[in-house]
Amino acid sequence: MYLNKNKLSQLMNKECEGNYNAFARELGVNVAHLHRFINNPESVAGPKLLGAVAKYCEKLGLDYRDYIFLDKPLTACNGGGNGNKPKEVS
Repeated sequence: MYLNKNKLSQLMNKECEGNYNAFARELGVNVAHLHRFINNPESVAGPKLLGAVAKYCEKLGLDYRDYIFLDKPLTACNGGGNGNKPKEVS
């Protein structure tokens, strides 16, 4: 399972005005873990974060499938092979 970082960040901005501490409290996860997940392109969500996002979506009446995917998301790499990391496509 994969968590869409862009969508999660948008949800944080909408619901908690971009405040990592407030959003982490809402999700019930460690703020450092949330920050690292959103800002580190190589990090992936573990079961605790995936479950927390699913519960939070249910609480707000949102479809968790807008944020959590069973398959790896598509990536776009526009760097011409010069070492640029792929970016998530939302």
